[in-house]
Amino acid sequence: MNILIVDDDKKFCATLKKILDKKGHAVTQQPDPLRVLSTIKKGQFDLLLIDHRMSPMTGLEVLENLRKEGIKVPALMISAYVSRDTFFESRQLGIVNYINKPFSIPDLEELIEQIGRTEKKE
Repeated sequence: MNILIVDDDKKFCATLKKILDKKGHAVTQQPDPLRVLSTIKKGQFDLLLIDHRMSPMTGLEVLENLRKEGIKVPALMISAYVSRDTFFESRQLGIVNYINKPFSIPDLEELIEQIGRTEKKE
């Protein structure tokens, strides 16, 4: 699966990329939320792993901008801060699921596999 990780924590991005690369995924990391659109236009991605709290834009703001551009890549939100309002807003923007920080790699891999199976059916 081609995955784009969007998280302004560069160390987290690099660690997650290394782990997912070893699992057989093709992973690109983009720590700058302002550059996500240009990154997506350069490649083909099956999934976005996107942090909720970033600066200068939140993950939801990034997704909103992508959706306005007609980009419908499924997204998995990564966050330590999930509120009820955030959850409902994210569902409207096409977040297919959430994973809370801290998370286990097996849990993340299971979600990625579920999303991959779901997307193949559609």
